[in-house]
Amino acid sequence: MISYKFHQAREIVLALADKELLGKKFSEGEKILTVNNFFRGEIVEEEEIKDLVKKATIINAVGDRVTKAIIDAGLANKSAIKTVENIPHIQTIIMD
Repeated sequence: MISYKFHQAREIVLALADKELLGKKFSEGEKILTVNNFFRGEIVEEEEIKDLVKKATIINAVGDRVTKAIIDAGLANKSAIKTVENIPHIQTIIMD
């Protein structure tokens, strides 16, 4: 299961996280990754991510399942993955 939430200002940010990571904080050296309320929203299956990303201009994704879905959809390369305590994280901008 994946949690998602849209944030809108000038851009539409889609925050995605593997559900089990919600509320957790990871640190490695100076790197800190907090999966806070920014990511807490509706719960969906991984298959639904492809439809959600069509509405976004920026994607912020945390977790094994969601980063794999973003890469499989062709929205980011594996080289874009950053990790903190082996938790993958991708930030990407969708360009038309």
